[in-house]
Amino acid sequence: MLSGYGTKLNLKGDRLHGPQTRVAECSSWYYYVTMPMPASTFTIAVGCWTEMKMETWSSNDLATERPFSPSEANFRHVGVCSHMEYPCRFQNASATTQEIIPHRVFAPVCLTGACQETLLRLIPPCLSAAHSVLGAHPFSRLDVLIVPANFPSLGMARPSKDKTGHTSDSGASVIKHGLNPEKIFMQVHYLKGYFLLRFLAKRLGDETYFSFLRKFVHTFHGQLILSQDFLQMLLENIPEEKRLELSVENIYQDWLESSGIPKPLQRERRAGAECGLARQVRAEVTKWIGVNRRPRKRKRREKEEVFEKLLPDQLVLLLEHLLEQKTLSPRTLQSLQRTYHLQDQDAEVRHRWCELIVKHKFTKAYKSVERFLQEDQAMGVYLYGELMVSEDARQQQLARRCFERTKEQMDRSSAQVVAEMLF
Repeated sequence: MLSGYGTKLNLKGDRLHGPQTRVAECSSWYYYVTMPMPASTFTIAVGCWTEMKMETWSSNDLATERPFSPSEANFRHVGVCSHMEYPCRFQNASATTQEIIPHRVFAPVCLTGACQETLLRLIPPCLSAAHSVLGAHPFSRLDVLIVPANFPSLGMARPSKDKTGHTSDSGASVIKHGLNPEKIFMQVHYLKGYFLLRFLAKRLGDETYFSFLRKFVHTFHGQLILSQDFLQMLLENIPEEKRLELSVENIYQDWLESSGIPKPLQRERRAGAECGLARQVRAEVTKWIGVNRRPRKRKRREKEEVFEKLLPDQLVLLLEHLLEQKTLSPRTLQSLQRTYHLQDQDAEVRHRWCELIVKHKFTKAYKSVERFLQEDQAMGVYLYGELMVSEDARQQQLARRCFERTKEQMDRSSAQVVAEMLF
């Protein structure tokens, strides 16, 4: 069991007859959990947090209980648990039907608007969906922490082993320098894990895959397990015709022990390149290359190019293709920005857009780069490097100016990496 003692210190300002004074208010509390948990699941969030609450709730914001399908009902009650003794929710009839558990959301004050408008109403249906797939929630309540822009992405999942992220002489991927501050920006092993699960779900089909996940959770809840336990149980519980030469050894070799992009994922990428959405992007790339080659003075009867509306993922692909072009004129870049409203897109799209701005020294859009470096600080680390590598005095000045504004807000490791780039 985890237990402990916590202290909170609040500083309040109070205006007296003389200069402002600070009065300290100290709050203390004890905490405990009723189930055994590894220390790696214990997290301390240091910062200024505010609990976010919905101003008004509608009936549509709450999921209602529904009857379970026969396949789901089979997993609602566990006969005998395999874990050590503790008050298990899988043995509690009322807990197994509780789709939405009590939950709180904490975030910085600057994210209050986004939480109120979007996030808070999404949590109940997400909890309900998790319950429908995996069964009873393992905990009786949940706290969700929304981190600000200066949070260094996968920092909370930072590996602490001796080796991570390097390739050995034999070509195998090994783990090295888990606590090296630069390595938190290169979490390839987490990404490969995501794509492995996605590959398995696609290979087996949603019904087979989610049925296995329910069984896996009910079999191993409350226990520490290894990757091979997961894979072995998966292969034992799927029909022979769906295995398609899958084995624990093959999966380990292709996904976990080899460097680079796994072969199954490479095949999937090649197939994806032929899909309709990708073909549409290639057609748009051809149009933009044509626009870029046109002379500045055009004939009167020449028609304006009509561009298709693209999804965010398509925009990322479009900009990646355009990054391969040696030159893009300011006129073309301005038209790109105006056509797709790039300054209003998500962070992935805006990052590619900023790369184009930096590569082609599109000075009219430097404000977009400044905004990205200040509002998307974790992703902006890469952009600092591109600004400095360009050896352009104005771009380097922009990078140093933005860093001076944000360095006190940045995660210490991120700030250290950027400082080494700039000075």
